[in-house]
Amino acid sequence: MSATFSFDKKELKKLSCFFSDIDGTLLDSKSEISPLAIQEIKKLSHKIPFFLCSGRNPKGMKKIKDALGLTTPLISLNGALISDDKHIIYSEPLDRKASSDIIYTLLVQFGDSISIEGYDAHKWYCNTTDNQYFAYEAKVLGFQPDVIFKDVSFLDEVELNKILVIASSSVCDEIMNGYRFYREKVQIIRNHDTYIEIVPLMASKGNGITKAMEALNLDKSHSLAVGDSSIDLSMLEAAHYKIAMGNADHVIKNASNAIIDKNDDDGLAKLVKEINLQMAD
Repeated sequence: MSATFSFDKKELKKLSCFFSDIDGTLLDSKSEISPLAIQEIKKLSHKIPFFLCSGRNPKGMKKIKDALGLTTPLISLNGALISDDKHIIYSEPLDRKASSDIIYTLLVQFGDSISIEGYDAHKWYCNTTDNQYFAYEAKVLGFQPDVIFKDVSFLDEVELNKILVIASSSVCDEIMNGYRFYREKVQIIRNHDTYIEIVPLMASKGNGITKAMEALNLDKSHSLAVGDSSIDLSMLEAAHYKIAMGNADHVIKNASNAIIDKNDDDGLAKLVKEINLQMAD
């Protein structure tokens, strides 16, 4: 497909900042960044701030940030954390009691048959490295967890920003139905058939990019965000230009004012190249 815009592309020369999701947007289906994307994003980042916004933890985003030569803060853990190499700019932790109760119950109910993962600004916590779910996540991230836990005692001195549960579809169904009463304290989000994300009530990618724009005094009226999945919806709603990938969910396409090519067809790279061309005029 070719990109479709509901606004004049000449407006892109006025952009103040650019926010991009990672998986399904910047990365292709093989979790790779194209040479064109690297080239064009490096060029654009010398003109306006280019931000990565993801459900990943900072460590899982840093390699991508470095490949693109970015110096902007990372908006990680679905907007619950904004940080750079030296500072935490914004952090929204999970309710401590709720996170402890959830992890304890999951350990008792499912043990090491599922992957229970916790993230804060610095570390990746995991209940096991010995199942298929962990193996896939470790392959995607490219590194091993910092802490292996068998009980909740590690939470005595830790404030998590996110819990990720990876399990079979049927187990995820059971968790979504059985853990509803925790929703007064946390968000429980089924982001994939086998993935459940548990984040603070106030956390969202939209809140994350809003906090970043406020912290760096960026003009929201000329901001742009690109995403592909329903968890990116708040990010698009918080930006002025709302761009959906060609491979995006219908909810994202319906909320967008432009649809670009799929991630496997270099959609993001082509968009950034177009912005660079407009800014050069």
